[in-house]
Amino acid sequence: MSNRLISFSRSNGDLKPYDEYWATDTFDERKSKIFTFIKKLTYFPPSSNMSYIRDVSFSVRPTITLEDLRRFADLIRQEYIIDCFQISIDRTKNLAYMMFDFVNRQTGKIVELSISDHRYMLSKAFKFVGQADKIPDEMLRYFIVSEYKYDPSIFRRKIEELKHLHLSKNDFRLTRNSLLFMERYCRQVLDKTKSA
Repeated sequence: MSNRLISFSRSNGDLKPYDEYWATDTFDERKSKIFTFIKKLTYFPPSSNMSYIRDVSFSVRPTITLEDLRRFADLIRQEYIIDCFQISIDRTKNLAYMMFDFVNRQTGKIVELSISDHRYMLSKAFKFVGQADKIPDEMLRYFIVSEYKYDPSIFRRKIEELKHLHLSKNDFRLTRNSLLFMERYCRQVLDKTKSA
């Protein structure tokens, strides 16, 4: 999946070690571990056309650090069960590259992310790298739901903030109702996700 600022692709080798680099495994080491793990768990070797290692590249602020990206990788691992094992930052272009292992350690199967999962992950990446203002319109709802999931009181706090602005009754009502609508929408989306 590709986007103007972020792209995912199937990995075929190690990330290029740019200015800043971190790794727990080489591509070949991780590939070998995955093959061994899947064969041990399922009794079958993985298919050669399986996309079990993928990388992502995206623009970052000049101030983003390797540690920031490692924290982002931890967030992604907790939410999507995919493990980042290489990170590289190209400071001349302000691009970050991250390589992920997409194998579920409980089932031995490839973690398949839906289009919605990709969009939620992308919206988190945009926010994490300080480019939330560049989220494409078609992804705004994913960003809003992610914000609500992280902080369910966000809309109520914004409504409280509105009370201190000097808005006309109609402007206040419209803005408040829009925030309440978004809160309900986010709650419904997350409830559907839990029940799925």
